[in-house]
Amino acid sequence: MGAKNKDSEPLPEVVSSDGNLGEPKKQTLKKPSKRVDVILGVVTLLIVVLALGFVLWPSSQNAKKQSGAPNGSVARDGTLVGTTKYSKDPIKVATGLALASKPDDAIKTLELAIADKHTTPLDKAEIRLQEASIAYNAGKFADAKRYALEADKLHATVSSAQLVANAAEKSADKATAVKYYQLVLDRMKGQPTIEGDEASAQADLARAEAL
Repeated sequence: MGAKNKDSEPLPEVVSSDGNLGEPKKQTLKKPSKRVDVILGVVTLLIVVLALGFVLWPSSQNAKKQSGAPNGSVARDGTLVGTTKYSKDPIKVATGLALASKPDDAIKTLELAIADKHTTPLDKAEIRLQEASIAYNAGKFADAKRYALEADKLHATVSSAQLVANAAEKSADKATAVKYYQLVLDRMKGQPTIEGDEASAQADLARAEAL
């Protein structure tokens, strides 16, 4: 007889505990326990928290230092230190306060910016002009004239002369009103203007002269 083909041999049968023939037992893979899943989740969360802390800690420390400026003062980048109103432009902060019917707080905010040693003369002129505008709209015409005069000394423009003249007229200061309305006309020469501006300035001057 020839050799038997191993591939044709039947699989051995499995005898169960009761002596009967049964199907071969199948091995099943155990699923990871829920406890392992929870532990892995906690570890992952801790890693994320530590990573965020590492990134955010230096920036929070720099924000606290802000050049050692006290609360309420203006930092180098123009932000108000220790307040809830942050802006890189103090004029925007003051404008918001003025619109909220808080002109005194707006002026205080701008005064802090004026006092800051990093504020340039040109920036001071712009801030003084904004103070004049806020004071004028609040009906404080004497203060408005003073702020506008300071702005005009720092940087003489049509706008600064116009504000001085308007505030002076409201304060019944005829001499100053006439002088600065004339300056408005003089400064308009050689500059692009909107049609009607010069005629309006001439009318302002004539009105001031009639005071």
